[in-house]
Amino acid sequence: MGKIKRILNRSVMICVIAIVAIVLPFGCSSGDESTTPTTGNGEVYFTISDASTDLQSVTKYEVTIDKVEAHVEGGSWTVISTESKTYDLIQLKNQNQIMLVASSSIKAANYDRVRCNVAKATITDNTGVHQATLVKNTCEFDSRFEIKSDTKASVNLDFLADKCLYLTTDGKYVMATSIRCETRNSAQIQVSSNNEVQISGGQTQTNAHYGMGMDGMMKSGFELAADAALKIEGSAVVVITGQAMFYGTVSSVNIGSQTLTCARAGGSAMTLNFASSTQLLINGTLSLLGLVDVSGQTGKPCWVVYDTTTNTCIKAFIGTGFTAS
Repeated sequence: MGKIKRILNRSVMICVIAIVAIVLPFGCSSGDESTTPTTGNGEVYFTISDASTDLQSVTKYEVTIDKVEAHVEGGSWTVISTESKTYDLIQLKNQNQIMLVASSSIKAANYDRVRCNVAKATITDNTGVHQATLVKNTCEFDSRFEIKSDTKASVNLDFLADKCLYLTTDGKYVMATSIRCETRNSAQIQVSSNNEVQISGGQTQTNAHYGMGMDGMMKSGFELAADAALKIEGSAVVVITGQAMFYGTVSSVNIGSQTLTCARAGGSAMTLNFASSTQLLINGTLSLLGLVDVSGQTGKPCWVVYDTTTNTCIKAFIGTGFTAS
């Protein structure tokens, strides 16, 4: 009898295990279960803003975006818009605005990358209007968001203008795109009549910074050195090894001892030696050492190119007229 009881108990246990094995896949939800949307459409809103710091004498920094796309995870690219629009990053910063770049109804799915094309960048400063040379027009980087049926998601491209804009050693502007991208799923999005956007609620999925290297690739957390000495060769932008640049104000110019001392932006001072080949540009006019009155230049803004090995001043732009047209 005891043996029969043990057999019955064992049979009951086997039955219970079998029932649990059958029920669990159908009746329970696992934390690892995929949330990939499979049906319907939702809306995505691409927006632009600028959270940069001051840009010296630049009064307008206009970027023209003519294409934005999103990549379906494990799939292909979806074009959001090919409409060309121009935005002044300085205005966005000063007015603390988020503006609409494009919106579209797209299929429910997980998206893992975004791509935008900057057609051109136009800079206005105290010497006029200049076209910047772009390291690369297309910016592509990881940025995840989710579209579910009848929901809205936002992708904000926060252009960091002060980390995008550089001068070459001959005073021409270069743009190496730097963006902080934030995405929100199931967000509340309001667009005003002037295309200003208000975003609230939802869940943030991506909040990351990407900077463009000289190879044109967008890299997570990358930032081109602020004092990088650049030049344009054909259509390419290259870094000049052994040279660096900085902005600041003139502390003193001593022709007798052949030295220039500047307070660099950020507070640190640097004293550089003059050489016979040093170029001084005072208010945009090229001057020769010993033939220019520099007594009134103390406290004036300056932009300096120097040799990092010898601390020799190669070029010093003092006063106005920093850029070459």
